[in-house]
Amino acid sequence: MTSSDLVTGFVVLVIFGSITSLIAYGLSLTVRYRRRVLQNQERMAALEKGTPLPELIEEQMTPWSGRIYLLRGMMWLFSGIAIVVFLSAIAAYSRQTPNMERRLERTQDLKRLGATDEQISEAEKEPARDAMPGGVALLGLVPIGIGLAYLIYYAVEGKNGGATTPG
Repeated sequence: MTSSDLVTGFVVLVIFGSITSLIAYGLSLTVRYRRRVLQNQERMAALEKGTPLPELIEEQMTPWSGRIYLLRGMMWLFSGIAIVVFLSAIAAYSRQTPNMERRLERTQDLKRLGATDEQISEAEKEPARDAMPGGVALLGLVPIGIGLAYLIYYAVEGKNGGATTPG
């Protein structure tokens, strides 16, 4: 398996994962919306009939806690760290060494252009190239920054003792 196959597989995996995540998120929003519409219709029917209003579902009655920022911060932070580690590993192991065919083509091209034997032997010592640059791993700094922002907010809000509101 060549490194270009690894990079192609990674791209396909990321695209498939992104599409799957978006579909799952869309479905969860649709289910939540329909549940609230049904609750609203139930409450409106109860008001029209003059019967007591039905109880709200526990999900809506749970008190808001500032600890949600701690959870969000940790999720974003560790996701970012995982992205950095994963992309760094792919970049480290995706070095491409030129195959024999490529080296022969290059030697023939150099001879045709009038290169000396010393220049040809120096060109044959071509080092391995990175198929994926290591800087790509820096993309993980974005979720790390978001996670740190949540954690800082949680720490500051905890010191201030202020009431947090849903948001």
